[in-house]
Amino acid sequence: MIILASILGFCLSWGWLVFAEPIQSAKTAKLPSRVEQVIQEAQKILERGDVSYIYGGHREGSQRECGLCNICLLKEKPTSKERIKKCPECLKCGMDCSHFTAAVFRRAGLPSRYLTTETMINLHPSELFTKFHLKVIDSWQLKPGDLLVYRGHVVMVERVSGPSRVDIVHATGGKDLRGPGMGIQRERGVYFRDFRGPMLRVLRHKDLLTVWGQKTKVDEKKRFRRIHSP
Repeated sequence: MIILASILGFCLSWGWLVFAEPIQSAKTAKLPSRVEQVIQEAQKILERGDVSYIYGGHREGSQRECGLCNICLLKEKPTSKERIKKCPECLKCGMDCSHFTAAVFRRAGLPSRYLTTETMINLHPSELFTKFHLKVIDSWQLKPGDLLVYRGHVVMVERVSGPSRVDIVHATGGKDLRGPGMGIQRERGVYFRDFRGPMLRVLRHKDLLTVWGQKTKVDEKKRFRRIHSP
């Protein structure tokens, strides 16, 4: 034991041992106020616990409106894409993934226009930036408040929890469809590179660029490869 301690002390004195810095938890990591506001708005919708996933839905609705939607969903049990048709009450309370992320930005006071995930994937970066206030960034730059875009799905990063691991908040349907009132979900420790198939783009709202020390313009010289739908 004494010999082992001596060896350890010798290695430390010469700098031969390096200890990895622990990843900060969501509670201890201090976010810039602008980013924190975005995350808090996403959490507020999540914590309501009465907003259902509705394909094409774009409203949070009042407690009463959400209650009527959820009662109908319990009774009719429609598939995700039949929900508005069979439960028109859900037009007043319900969201899909892309409407959810747009709503979060708006609630946080950031300009945001709705766009489909297909547009997020295929639109040229300069048009995304000028028309929709979103900048394409590299995955190694990923921060809380950024969007991860997959074929047919988009999520918001709540916390970067490790190498290629994140906590996310999203409106989820399809195979992840939850019960009425449980359309907004948090997933922890997600391996983001293939969460819903290959990750196709990382987007950052332009009002969060300077917060993370980035330029507020698109580099037109950067090579762009348009991704087409299969």
